[in-house]
Amino acid sequence: FEQYRRFILHYALLAEREGMDGLVVGHELPTATLPYPEQWRRLIAEVRRVYSGTLTYGANWDREVDQVPFWDALDLIGVSFYDPLAAQPTRDIAMLTAGAHKGLERLRTIAARSGKPVVLLEAGYASTTMASVRPWEEDRGTPDVEAQRVCYEALVRALEPEDWVAGAFFWKWPSSPE
Repeated sequence: FEQYRRFILHYALLAEREGMDGLVVGHELPTATLPYPEQWRRLIAEVRRVYSGTLTYGANWDREVDQVPFWDALDLIGVSFYDPLAAQPTRDIAMLTAGAHKGLERLRTIAARSGKPVVLLEAGYASTTMASVRPWEEDRGTPDVEAQRVCYEALVRALEPEDWVAGAFFWKWPSSPE
């Protein structure tokens, strides 16, 4: 924690100096977040002393987001959103949109419980046939840019009416394996 403290305080000072709107104090660190909530609370308090912008933590969508014990110390619930949109590969936009709604429903519950909006710090779909089934993997399935496109469209459709979502950052998925 002491090494991480020095690391994140350095970036908090840079973020403040450069006028950054927000800072993610950590990203997908479940072995450190879940058992050490008080250390995180102290760390967040120290970051707040040097940085005046919005703070969040980026939780893993599957194993961590439901369990982060210090959401109350942050401004936003941050999550890497890689919930599967379907059980089998499909390009059916209605089915994919329903799958996105299902994944977002869990986050809506966390937002309501915490009283904080959610920001999708990562969301993305590879350009493969498996994009809707295993969005976190970039090299599974045969190339399929249309499958990628409809997955993005489905997520945007599902997000559009949600006022508890603060925003989304789309991850770097290329449109072809090359």
